[in-house]
Amino acid sequence: MGLAGHPPFVDLDKALERGYLPSAWMAAHERSYVTLDQALLLTMLMARDEVPRYPPVARRFLIRFIREAKPTLEQVKRVADGLDVLGTPEAGVQAIEARKALADLARQLRERR
Repeated sequence: MGLAGHPPFVDLDKALERGYLPSAWMAAHERSYVTLDQALLLTMLMARDEVPRYPPVARRFLIRFIREAKPTLEQVKRVADGLDVLGTPEAGVQAIEARKALADLARQLRERR
């Protein structure tokens, strides 16, 4: 147990690495700030688990990405297309490629922290 009998904070980065959405979601809500790379990985987990709230979460991530990362229009298009493909369960190979590209973006964003 953590302070005052509360359970200790779940490490968001570890929860994201493990890919377990409930722990990652709880860890994100325990924090006052989630970094852009963490938000992307959390969004990707929601797509993988076909969470019904994925579309609005993906849109919020895209807006935040535009505000914080100051991407080019081409980068915005690639991220939007990747998020769109992840939200399509029958996307198959396209989803695998989108997942790889978005995971690479998450690594790049993490390096900027």
